[in-house]
Amino acid sequence: MKKLVLSAMMAVVLSTVLCAQEKRYGFESAIVKMNIPIIATVSRDVLGTATCIKYIDEYGRKEFLIIERNAKAETFILFIDDYRYFGMLPGTQGVKSKIRSNQDMNFLNLSDEVKTALQIVEKGNEQFLGRDCIRYELKNPNNPTNNDKVTMLVWNGLLLKRVIESEDGLTVAEEVTEIQLDIKIPQEKFDFPEGVTFTEREVNGIIGR
Repeated sequence: MKKLVLSAMMAVVLSTVLCAQEKRYGFESAIVKMNIPIIATVSRDVLGTATCIKYIDEYGRKEFLIIERNAKAETFILFIDDYRYFGMLPGTQGVKSKIRSNQDMNFLNLSDEVKTALQIVEKGNEQFLGRDCIRYELKNPNNPTNNDKVTMLVWNGLLLKRVIESEDGLTVAEEVTEIQLDIKIPQEKFDFPEGVTFTEREVNGIIGR
């Protein structure tokens, strides 16, 4: 009886570890550069382009995004296993949120909840940056209640291109411009920014990267 109880406990522990260590990408590490349009909140005009740099390690169990909006301000998002850390630099306040499995837009293992919530449909394959991508159509995860049409090209779990056609007629595209695969990422890239205090909050909706 004792052996059976211990076996059950080990199974729970192993399941928890495997869940936390789930792969997000089909490669171990990468540095990815992406162009992101800057949209005016009120006028909805495209004001320019921001550069996003992603540092990915351990198949996506560690990931750091830095969005360079101008010379004075940056947005950072740090993912460590199933936690998301978000903040602005320069700044001293950030937000820490635990990501539940039914919120994680992991294209290597999309949950039924995420597929249903965003009405994700696979639309065959398309070439981009010389890579054979899966094309997805879905609702906008940032605003799933409206009629935005979103198209994503995903390769090995990595988003290479996203086109958002909003219901107000605006069309914007985010595109990867450069990928360096399977290189050694300095581990200090995944350190928390100095001087930033994180307040834990529950995150709502689907979390993409």
